[in-house]
Amino acid sequence: MRTINGLKRVVIVNAGERMLLSAKKGSYDTYVNAFKRGVDNINEDTKEKSLAPVEVVKSIKEVKLEDVDVLIFVSLSMLLEAREIKKKFPHLKIMVATGLLPEGEVVIVDKSWLTPELLYEFSTGY
Repeated sequence: MRTINGLKRVVIVNAGERMLLSAKKGSYDTYVNAFKRGVDNINEDTKEKSLAPVEVVKSIKEVKLEDVDVLIFVSLSMLLEAREIKKKFPHLKIMVATGLLPEGEVVIVDKSWLTPELLYEFSTGY
């Protein structure tokens, strides 16, 4: 089976802590499992091509970044680390998922992701 655009690996990093949430306490497990299921479903739905194998890790130290194409963090507390990794590995597509948008930051979103729900949350919760 070929992967879409030649992707090798998707890695979800279940690490970090913010306010009362912590990966060590399992705060992000639901989101991590949902992200993994989402990628796995893409892989199952496309018989001839898959997005890429997906792996969940507890620490970025578990990953050989040269073999990764997409890196997903599930806590805004990992933003600085994500930025440092991007500098060292510019080929990586890196996403930091958060429940709270950082204050004073510009939020960049792909136009195709704009939904009424996203616009509502952005307008009322930012």
